[in-house]
Amino acid sequence: MRSLTHDNIIAALETFKIDAGTVPETFYTDFDPKLIKGKTAKWIRKEESQVHAAPPARQDKNGLVERNWNVAVDMARAYLTDAQMPRTFWFHAIQHATRICNIFPCKVNGELTTAHELAYGVKPDYRVLFRLFSVGYFKAYKDGDRF
Repeated sequence: MRSLTHDNIIAALETFKIDAGTVPETFYTDFDPKLIKGKTAKWIRKEESQVHAAPPARQDKNGLVERNWNVAVDMARAYLTDAQMPRTFWFHAIQHATRICNIFPCKVNGELTTAHELAYGVKPDYRVLFRLFSVGYFKAYKDGDRF
């Protein structure tokens, strides 16, 4: 998203709805007026979703959101450090870490599942996993005029 206006947030949520096939049943957030007030909140209510927000001035009450974000940030930092990549690849590292977090197994109503399976209704395909920032080699038969 280029900015955090209500229209851009709603556009991002509509894109998610198209990609996932549905809107999340519940949004967990800190006390963010962009999600709990205004046009975005009306859109979320119209889609029959709920917003669980931490009380104002009590950011310590949104632990689930903070823990998930910390895991993704730590994973992204590890990807960049391990591959010795510059910070300019931060977005790609966060994106990959979030994708991996979505296929972590978790228990929902006593049943083992993943966030991916809950969103899309199919089990994730673990065969498509790859190491981020993999090293690739190619064979150069000729380098300029030299052999």
